[in-house]
Amino acid sequence: MNSPKTTMKLRITCLLFIISVHSPCLADVFILKDGTKLEGKILKENADSYLVEINISESIKDERLVKKAELLNIEREEPDLAAFKKIEGLYPAPDLLTAPEYEERIAAVEEFLEKFPYGVKSNQAKEMLKTLNEESNKIADGGYKLEGEICTVEEYRANAYEMDARIASVKIRQLANAGNWLAALRALEAFEVDFSGSEIHTALLPLMRQVITAHRDQAAALLDSFEKREKARTAGLERMALGDRANSQRALAEEAAFLETRYQNEKTAKFRWPTTHPFHKNSLADTIRLAEVEMRRLQTSPARTTDGANAFRNAWNAVHSGDPETKTEAMNIARAALLPPRYIQMLEAAIAASGK
Repeated sequence: MNSPKTTMKLRITCLLFIISVHSPCLADVFILKDGTKLEGKILKENADSYLVEINISESIKDERLVKKAELLNIEREEPDLAAFKKIEGLYPAPDLLTAPEYEERIAAVEEFLEKFPYGVKSNQAKEMLKTLNEESNKIADGGYKLEGEICTVEEYRANAYEMDARIASVKIRQLANAGNWLAALRALEAFEVDFSGSEIHTALLPLMRQVITAHRDQAAALLDSFEKREKARTAGLERMALGDRANSQRALAEEAAFLETRYQNEKTAKFRWPTTHPFHKNSLADTIRLAEVEMRRLQTSPARTTDGANAFRNAWNAVHSGDPETKTEAMNIARAALLPPRYIQMLEAAIAASGK
């Protein structure tokens, strides 16, 4: 079993690998006398030339023979600069990182500073480390980072309804941007249960329509081609040798049974949006029907008449600064705004803690 330190080292290595995949290729710069600059590394040196691996792009490389007589200079990349390129993507930290994820970034920067305490990038790394530590402490205390800003636990408590709605909307947008339509739709469904009384819900409506449309169109394309794909698969099976055909048919039967069981289980669990599969017809048809229903609902849904964010915020302020009559009035407004029970409970707990 790995020790915590070993586990952290492995996680840092994985984190740096992921970042390095998306970072510029590390290379020396070969400056030719005609002004041409080539980025790459020397593969082989001869008496009068270098064989250089050239970086055409992040993923494309080529080899070129560069004559020494054509060279004006070679700008060597210092080891600390190359190492810094592997960690510079760790800052600024993205939204909604957890405390352990901050720890991984902090450890990676600390490791760089241990190796290159006096490098040309050491001061920049120290600033990165300082900010990451400051943010990490606030996250560990119950805060979080949202839209580039750190929200303390005190700020969260005073604006819990709005903050939770913002966090949920960020996650929905991330899912949508990744093309994960099903997860985005399920998250949207949960969002509407809790946060339909928020301005953020109104702001999400255009995205909701886009996601529903994209998911519906994908399902419709699969359903339209269903029979053709079924025939093609059957024809492919018929061309197989008997033994291979039997194995493939058995595997397909097992897959079909799994897909149908999942479909029925999701219906029993009252999942509105089923998990689709190119070879499960009912899930595709259900998705198209539900998408049409949802699009009509969104077009005709009534305008928001309450502001849950303001209702919660005003009640919170009243609980902590108002007289008993003001607190009672604020609580009545919060209940009338149909805030989810957990937010009412937060307010009631605050009143109880105040002793008034």
